[in-house]
Amino acid sequence: MKSLFVLLILVMFPVFSCCQAAIFPEVLAYMRANGFTIVSDKYAYLKQGETSSYSEAFSKGRNYIICTGSDDSNVNDTDVTVYNSDGSIYMSDNESSKAATLTFEPAFTRSMTVTMKNYASSTPNSASNIRTVIAYIVR
Repeated sequence: MKSLFVLLILVMFPVFSCCQAAIFPEVLAYMRANGFTIVSDKYAYLKQGETSSYSEAFSKGRNYIICTGSDDSNVNDTDVTVYNSDGSIYMSDNESSKAATLTFEPAFTRSMTVTMKNYASSTPNSASNIRTVIAYIVR
């Protein structure tokens, strides 16, 4: 049943992001109400093409969802990439969309780097608030 909620978030997150000014409070409330544990909620002010990275621990046996987007209407495309400790790409969502989402269950517990990107903006020289939320459920 909870995998259905993950699917719903994946389908609806991009739609909500395009239609509402402040979707992240709704996404967080929905996740918490449906048994997700919020691991991190990070943001950075990024101009078009800029990235921000941070390290995050991911545990075996947990189903993770990573949602990246912006409540700023000028942001047209965000991306999120997760890197292994050796710098290779573990997983990436670089589709052309206002919101980027990833879901995965790591095979073992480890620390990885999460990078959010303001890929395209209608005001490329102005910094916009790009936000990444990581949550999990236990199977």
